[in-house]
Amino acid sequence: CQIPGPPRGRDGPARRRSGCGPVTTAPTNDPLGTAMVDFATGRRSPVWLRVASGRRLTHNLAAYFAPVTAQERALLDQVEEPVLDVGCGPARHARLLQARGLTAIGLDRSLLALGLARSLGLRHRLHADVRSGPLPPARTALLLDGNLGLAGTPAGAAQLLHRLATACGPGGRLLVSGRAPRDGGLRAMVVRDEYRDRVGPWERWLQTGFPAVLHLAAPAGWRLRYVATAGADYWAALTLDAPW
Repeated sequence: CQIPGPPRGRDGPARRRSGCGPVTTAPTNDPLGTAMVDFATGRRSPVWLRVASGRRLTHNLAAYFAPVTAQERALLDQVEEPVLDVGCGPARHARLLQARGLTAIGLDRSLLALGLARSLGLRHRLHADVRSGPLPPARTALLLDGNLGLAGTPAGAAQLLHRLATACGPGGRLLVSGRAPRDGGLRAMVVRDEYRDRVGPWERWLQTGFPAVLHLAAPAGWRLRYVATAGADYWAALTLDAPW
């Protein structure tokens, strides 16, 4: 079984980085970051997402490096810079926006993921946990590939959406994509990454359907402006109580 939008990296102090260079040496507590770097360099082994109940799901590592889809491009056409790509991983969305001449900042808790994004050409990076600490000013925030799940719980998701509203300000934009759980609502899990001999800590993860996204975003002032769906997958653009 595969799950979209897995958790990335681990907590760390906020650090802004720019420029290019080699991939960062792997910390021992970042199995997913290690797997990403191995995948990018051709060393490919299964990476697992272990659910606390005992179930083992497969991370689809290829999705982190896949070309940006037509649905994603249509969504990204609606950004205003600067753009904050939350949980960027190898930063395929931020790198596309950068190629369009826009300022895009990749934010991730994993130094390995940020090092990989740097080696692939991303200029602006921020090592931080989006759930705490200051966020840079932005006009658009990206929570793509199910990354609202980084919030861990419904209450955490509501708090994260408030934080992004503060960072983006009136008229700011929020782009969200993901895959709904089978019941179409919310699915809260406790999970950990496992890769080769590396085992990450247990973390909370939240899978959200599209109606749940709207419900969680409304108290922060986010309002729907655009949505596309295909089966359980969705791509949505919201704006902060101001016209586009």
